[in-house]
Amino acid sequence: MLHVLERLNDGNVRKVPASELHSFLLQPTQKAHLQAMLVEDVQAKLNLTKDMEKQYLEKVPPGLSSYMWFQAQRDNPDPENLLPMPVVGFEAMYASLKKEVELATMSKNVCQQVGADVKQLEKKVEENKQTALSYQDKLDRLMIRQLHVSSTQPVVSRIGQPLTSFETNLCDHISQMNNLMEAPERNLKNRAQELTANIQLHDRYLTERSKRQPRVDLRSLTETEKEDMGKACELLLTVLDACKDKIRDEREVLMKLMYEDSFGTQ
Repeated sequence: MLHVLERLNDGNVRKVPASELHSFLLQPTQKAHLQAMLVEDVQAKLNLTKDMEKQYLEKVPPGLSSYMWFQAQRDNPDPENLLPMPVVGFEAMYASLKKEVELATMSKNVCQQVGADVKQLEKKVEENKQTALSYQDKLDRLMIRQLHVSSTQPVVSRIGQPLTSFETNLCDHISQMNNLMEAPERNLKNRAQELTANIQLHDRYLTERSKRQPRVDLRSLTETEKEDMGKACELLLTVLDACKDKIRDEREVLMKLMYEDSFGTQ
């Protein structure tokens, strides 16, 4: 079974009707070519019209009774798409079964061929996908090169020429933006240096004060005064520990800023 597609002059494709193809293949020249290819007969596959279907159902096939024929029509599970077919004798049954086996084998072969074609198409699609990705990569590289050339060419052509008013305003604006961006870091560094100086002054003040502080005779103190002094000492130790932690944290922040500053300079 075959069908023919014809491409028209306007680019559209039409399916050649079976009757027209059947008439063309029965011409003497075409028929001789088919016989040389061991083709015995050519039949056109046509759909039954309503009149042909009615005539087929009303005519009782030979070898069957009218009761059996009309009973087969009533037992048809799909009258819209199926028609009863008479099978008389074991030979006809065998021939019908053989034809069904041939049709099933042919359908299986067609499905296998379609599966192989689908796999081949999937392989070609994957190859085309990889090719498209490689072309996209080349296009991206070309666009980057073009952007680089288009951005550097005006700069090279303007070497040695004075800046325009727009370029001067742009430089001033960029400088202002840099100052605004660097202001928090400068403020933080100044604050860190101020805290470091205060810490050093505080350390020297505590050292000198401890040297000038007179000694207390514990034997002359009462029990209440001793307890008050013990509590004051504990409070002082707590405050000193908190100050030491704060100093340690500020020193770490200062060292980190100094390290980042030296690293950025390098």
